[in-house]
Formats: sequence, structure tokens, C-alpha cells
Amino acid sequence: MNDLSDLAPEAQANCAKLPHQAYAFIACHAPGDRIVCVRRGERGYFTTTLDDPCLSVERAKAIVQTYNDKLGVTLEQKSAMIAGSLFGWHTPGADPDRYDGERPRVRSRSEA
Repeated sequence: MNDLSDLAPEAQANCAKLPHQAYAFIACHAPGDRIVCVRRGERGYFTTTLDDPCLSVERAKAIVQTYNDKLGVTLEQKSAMIAGSLFGWHTPGADPDRYDGERPRVRSRSEA
């Protein structure tokens, strides 16, 4: 989705911080379908032809990292894109600023 104007303002703000696409490893999928593509502003994710049933988990994750590195996608952006595609682009999880690597940032009580 290149035109984000149909999205809510919160979703537009989150999407403005994200690349057009990112790759992710979905562990619960069967080998051959574990490497997926997430597209900014779109629901769900799309299987790719990058995975092979013979690939180890480590090799499949390395492929995801290589492709994201080529696209300039950070771990924070990848994590936010997975959350946005699953739970909505307007949710806090779709904001890459809320991550430290692949983990959500934990706010202290003084920040709350």
C-alpha cells in the first residue's frame, strides 16, 4: 500500500517511520513457508520463495537478516511492521520507537 491516506492519523504516523517492506521469520510456519514479507500499511504478511524445507532455522533467520540489511530495515522497524500487520498500524506496537531491537521497551514507573 503506497497510499496511506486511508489510514487513521496514528497509523499514518507509525507508517511514516517504516520502510515499504521488511522480511520476517515466522517460527510456527512449516519449513518452506517461514520467511515472509510484511508490507507497510497492509494487513497480514505474504509468503516468499526464500525459504526451503531443507534450511535450518539459523540459516532461514540469516536470510531474513541479509534481506533486511540490504533494504536498510532495522530490528525495531521489523518488529513494528510485524505488530502493525497483525494488530493494526494504529497500535503502539506498530511504532518502531517503542522497541529496543526486537523487544518492546519497558518504561519505568517514572516514565509512565
